[in-house]
Amino acid sequence: MKTSILLVILLSPAFLMAQEMKCNFISTDPVNKNLSSSEAENLEFLREEELLAGDVYKFFYQKYQIPVFSNISKSEDVHTSRIKLLMNNYAVTDPSENHQTGKFKINEIQSLYDDLTKKGDNSLSDALLAGALIEEKDISDLNRSMRNVVGHEDIIFVYSNLKRASGNHLRSFIMHLNSRGVIYSPTLLTMEEFNSILAKKQE
Repeated sequence: MKTSILLVILLSPAFLMAQEMKCNFISTDPVNKNLSSSEAENLEFLREEELLAGDVYKFFYQKYQIPVFSNISKSEDVHTSRIKLLMNNYAVTDPSENHQTGKFKINEIQSLYDDLTKKGDNSLSDALLAGALIEEKDISDLNRSMRNVVGHEDIIFVYSNLKRASGNHLRSFIMHLNSRGVIYSPTLLTMEEFNSILAKKQE
């Protein structure tokens, strides 16, 4: 009973959106406007990756009508808007300016979308597993991207907040999986990193 009540609170639109508001600050006048090629490429990749997450969750919500997918997809819309603001601020061309649902410029992202929606179409448990994998990948890619950022505090600020939010989403999917007796094993994060994320409270 307590677990059900906790899930309702943690996955409510009001709670999730309140957490996303913590990502609001982006400097419009960074000291250094120049990005390295890897920093710019990471912004482009993360932009499509956040769009992928939103598209996948909307696809699953249409099929299963489970609020977790609808609620987290709204958070993903906030995430991709944060990346878009950074791209505008640093004059990085947006590969997804006219994004169409399920269509991506980056081959890796397109293949991932096709694979996850196909697997998640089999059952609700498979869809929840796909959601957990997306959030695990988000965290892994944000870690990698942050290591490549030099001298841009606003980018680090946004990436750090997106990573925190992805941790919240990952915990939400794991709670749903656990309630169905399904065990998720990380494939991109170490078990130590994974357990550390699960041990945290919703932030």
